[in-house]
Amino acid sequence: MRNQYGKPYFKNNEHIKFNISHCDGLIACAVGLEEIGVDVENIRSFDDYVVRRVCNKKEINSIYNSDDSEKTFFTYWTMKESLGKALGVGLHYPIKENEFIQNGDEYLCNYKGLKIKNYQIDNKFILSICTDKNEEIILRGGNLDGR
Repeated sequence: MRNQYGKPYFKNNEHIKFNISHCDGLIACAVGLEEIGVDVENIRSFDDYVVRRVCNKKEINSIYNSDDSEKTFFTYWTMKESLGKALGVGLHYPIKENEFIQNGDEYLCNYKGLKIKNYQIDNKFILSICTDKNEEIILRGGNLDGR
């Protein structure tokens, strides 16, 4: 089943939360007991118009002052998308108003006690997982043939 914004859920087992994302042959699935969102994007060039539509001034400065602006932009983008997916609303939230505060290897959000953890995969992808700040995030890799 899906909610009005497209977030999937199990109809008869609503206490298990999950979310999925895919990009260029990479598939990510996040599962937990609290609300959860995941997004994966390949690191590539981006449109300045999109940056100004979705990022606040602090994030814009961070992107354009970075040694790797593409990686920095897609880190913010996947954090914003995973947050919206965890909230169950996609990008239908005040996307510029959220603030990500680095706390060790995670980011805390100013929305409902959520946190985000980012991963770079093969120097090609950025993956972000958003869930309750008390949930442990464990990343496991594999491929469809079981390796």
